[in-house]
Amino acid sequence: MASTLLSAMDAEGQTLLTSGAAKTVFYASATVTNLVGTAGNDAFRSNGTGDTMTGGTADNTYYVYTPNDDVIQNTSTGTNTVISTIDWTLGANLENLELTNANTWGMGNSLNNILKADGANQTLNGGAGDDILTGGTSKTTFVMDAGTDHDTITNFKPGIDKVQLMGYGITDFSQVMADMTQQGANVLLTLSPTDSVLLQNHKIADFSANDFELSIDTSQMQMTFDDEFNTLSLWNGTSGTWRTIPKGGTDEDSHHVSSDSEAAYVDSTWTGTDGKMTPINPFSVQNGILSITATKLTPAQSAENWGLEYASGLLNTKLSFSQEYGYFEVSAKMPAGQGTAPAFWLLPENGTWPPELDVVETLGKDPNTIYNTVHTDDGGYNTAIQSAVNTSNVDTAFHTYGVLWTPTEIDWYFDGVEVASEATPSDMHTPMYMVLNLGMGGAWGGGITAATPNTATMEVDYVRAYSLADSPVSGSPTTTTPPATTTPPVVTPPVTTPPVVTPPPVETPPVVTAPVTSTPVTTPPATTTPPATTSTSTSSTTDPSHSTTTTPATAPLGFANPTTSLAAANVMTGTAATTDHFSITMSELSTSNTGIQKAILDFHNAGIWTATDNDWITLTGFSKGSTLTLDHDVSGSTELGVYRLHDAATNHDFFIEIQSNNSKPLSAGDFAFY
Repeated sequence: MASTLLSAMDAEGQTLLTSGAAKTVFYASATVTNLVGTAGNDAFRSNGTGDTMTGGTADNTYYVYTPNDDVIQNTSTGTNTVISTIDWTLGANLENLELTNANTWGMGNSLNNILKADGANQTLNGGAGDDILTGGTSKTTFVMDAGTDHDTITNFKPGIDKVQLMGYGITDFSQVMADMTQQGANVLLTLSPTDSVLLQNHKIADFSANDFELSIDTSQMQMTFDDEFNTLSLWNGTSGTWRTIPKGGTDEDSHHVSSDSEAAYVDSTWTGTDGKMTPINPFSVQNGILSITATKLTPAQSAENWGLEYASGLLNTKLSFSQEYGYFEVSAKMPAGQGTAPAFWLLPENGTWPPELDVVETLGKDPNTIYNTVHTDDGGYNTAIQSAVNTSNVDTAFHTYGVLWTPTEIDWYFDGVEVASEATPSDMHTPMYMVLNLGMGGAWGGGITAATPNTATMEVDYVRAYSLADSPVSGSPTTTTPPATTTPPVVTPPVTTPPVVTPPPVETPPVVTAPVTSTPVTTPPATTTPPATTSTSTSSTTDPSHSTTTTPATAPLGFANPTTSLAAANVMTGTAATTDHFSITMSELSTSNTGIQKAILDFHNAGIWTATDNDWITLTGFSKGSTLTLDHDVSGSTELGVYRLHDAATNHDFFIEIQSNNSKPLSAGDFAFY
C-alpha cells in the first residue's frame, strides 16, 4: 500500500514533510536479501524473511513485515518513512512511521516525527522531539513521556482514544483540566515547562476523565506488604512469607500443576518423582533482586519430572498474606524467548476458582505486549476478560506492573500509569493472595521449540501491596523487624493507624502491616490452583495414585467412632504421620439422602501445614462455585464436624462427617474442587 501520511505543521510551527514518491522500487527475493538504494527517491519492500534495506541520500520509504527486517539510513538527507505491519521503533535518520495492522505500537526517535495509526488498538509514542501523532479509525493510545517535548495529536476521538501521561505525577482529571487552555480551534495541555500536547480541533469541554490514563495515587492508602528481596523468606512450615509448593500437599503431584505447563515447579527440596534427583533451586537473591530461573532438564531429570522439559519456580503468599481490594504492584524485568510466560497474579484465599486476577502476564515470543486479565464465573460460566497492552523493552528494563482493585472497578497500571480498566465481577469480593511464577511452554506460552532458550530468568525488584481505607486484610497488624543487615526499610503507618504489634522475628520476611479492621489471619496450606500462564486457565488434574483407599470404620486410638451407621465403603481413615489424599466424587452421593453420606476419620493437621503430614481432600464432579463449609460440630466432640457440601449447579446440599485430629475445622487449603 502507498503511504497515507500528509505533511503537517508541528506544535512549534515547523512543517514536517513526508517522503516523496519513489522512482525506483526494490523487492526482496524469497530468501534473505540485502537491498541498496540509489541517489534518487526509492522504496524498499521486504519479503518478510529478514531483509536488510539501505537507503540513499534522497527520500526513502521502507516496507517492513517482520522484526528481523533491518532498515539502515546512513544519511540525514531526505525524508525517510517506515510503513510497518508490526511493532516498530524508528532508527537513526528516519522521520516518519505508519502502522498498518491492528494491535501494534510505534515508537519515534529524537527527531521531529510523524507517526500515524491505520488500524485498531494501536499505540503511538513519539519519543523526544516535537512530533505529530495521528489516530486511526478505531482506538489509539497516545503516550506522552516526561521530557519528550511538544507533541501534536490529530484525529483524537473522545470516549474512544486515550492519552497516557507517563512520569508527570498527574493523578486526577481535575489536574488535567487545570492545565488545559483553549487556543483557537485547539486545546493545549501544558504538562511541564518543557512538555505539552496540542489536541487539534477540540474544545476543552470535549474531554472527560475517561480520555486520560493517569498515575496511581497511593498517598491515601496504607502499605500492607513490602518485600524488597534483600533476602528470600520462604515458608518453613510455621513461618515465612513465600510458599514454593503450588498445591496443598507435599506429595509429588504438587510440582506438576497443569497439563498446559511444560515445566515442573520445583524448589531446593524437590528430588524428583523417585526421590533420587539432585534438587534444582530456581530461586536466588542478589543485590536486592529476586531471580526465578527456568532451566532445561537433562533426559534423566526429565524422566523424574513426568517427562517435562523444564524446571521452574512459583512463589505465593497463601499462608502469610491475603487482602480484599487495594493496590498490588511488582517491579520486574521479564524474560524474552519463545515459550517463556512470566506472571504476577492473585487467587482467592478460600480456594475457589474462578475468580483470578492477573496483574500482568507477558510472553517471550511477543515481549512488546503485556496482558491484563480477569477470570470470572460471573453469569454462570468461566469467562476470561483480557486487555492486551502494547509497550516496549519489558525484557531489557525493569518496569512496574500494578492493579487497583476496588468493589466496583479494576484498573491496571504500567509504570504507575493506568493502561486498562474493567468492572469488578460479582465473584471477586473475597481476600486474595499473591503469586509470582515463570511458566514455560504450553498453549498459552506458545510451546517449547528449538528457539526456546535453555535458561530464562524473571527478575523481581520488589512486591508491594496497599489497602484501601476500608479494605480487609488477612492477618493482624504486624511489622516484623529482622536483623538490620538484611532488613528492608520498615514502612511506618500514619499516626492515625492502630499500634503495631511485633511477633517474634522469622526468616527475614518483608514488611507487612494491616489496618485495624483486619480479620485474623488464616494460614492453611496453599490450595490447588490453576496456573497463571493461560488466559483460559483450568483446574489442575489429580494424580489418582495418591487416592486413599476406603477402609472399614475402625476408630483411631483416642477417638470415638462416630460413623458406625455408615457402610465401610463410605468411611475413609487416615494414617498417622503421613500425608493422606481423600477423594469424594459427586456421582457417589445421592440427592435423595439428606443424612451423612461419607465420613473421613483421623484427618491430620486441618487448617495448618506441616512438612510431612498434611492431609487433603479432592472433590470431583461438582460444578464451578461449589463450596465445602462446616455446618456444625457434633455435640460433645471438638474433633468431629458435620460439613455441608453444596453443589452450585443443582443447588443441592450433601453432608459428610470429618474427624480432625487437632480439633481444628478444615480451611480452604485442605480441599480442592475439580
